[in-house]
Amino acid sequence: MFIFLMSAFLTIGSGESDSKGREKEPDAIIDIIAKNDSIAFVEHGKEPGKHVTVVVGQVVRWVNRDSRAHHVLSAASVGGKRLLDTKAIEPGEHKDVLVDIDMYKAAGGKPAGVATLNYGCDSGPYDTGKLELLSAAKRGRSIR
Repeated sequence: MFIFLMSAFLTIGSGESDSKGREKEPDAIIDIIAKNDSIAFVEHGKEPGKHVTVVVGQVVRWVNRDSRAHHVLSAASVGGKRLLDTKAIEPGEHKDVLVDIDMYKAAGGKPAGVATLNYGCDSGPYDTGKLELLSAAKRGRSIR
């Protein structure tokens, strides 16, 4: 059980590096921003209020664009441990998260399917965000 929980969520720190030491680009970037006395999650370059879709094996980067630290947590947990837990992200900093198969399954994902992972900050008020997790098999199919 402990091994499953450890692999269900992998934080890659400030970023994973390639063989030349350069930071790899994430597959999705979610900005944490202040909005009308609350916090909002917005996919970088997209309209506010939209969910973010990622495929198992991809990396999501949360970027804190607010003036105070934030801690992103999933609503779902297994054995008392959140499926998503970035720990504190300081202003101007980011945390990368690998969406792996264990996270996908723990969120209710089935083979060639889709799972939803709702998340928010540990300090309110805040809007909630939603990750739509696709299995790698679903990636090859047309999603319309």
